[in-house]
Amino acid sequence: MFSAMLNCLGVDMGSSQVRIYQRDKVILEEASTAVVDNISGQVLGFGTEALILYHKEPENNTLEWPVKNGVIADYDMTKAMLRFFLNKALRRSVSRPSLMVAIPT
Repeated sequence: MFSAMLNCLGVDMGSSQVRIYQRDKVILEEASTAVVDNISGQVLGFGTEALILYHKEPENNTLEWPVKNGVIADYDMTKAMLRFFLNKALRRSVSRPSLMVAIPT
């Protein structure tokens, strides 16, 4: 049972930040935002990367929050954001972890 606990991640999906925990420490903490190109509607990045891209060209991009007031406002964007954050957090992992996700209520 202890080895199963080593391969578990906790995801705290908040309206303003997403935190990913492994054991008792935070392994990723990012803003829960996405930057979208105004012309094509394509998502250009998530989290800190999204904030940087937006501030470089605010007239060409829009910031979106896939989770608003504790509710998933855009399912597809939230799914893509979580996938991006999990890949970023697990960049050196060789196995797939078990996930526990908490969202605000």
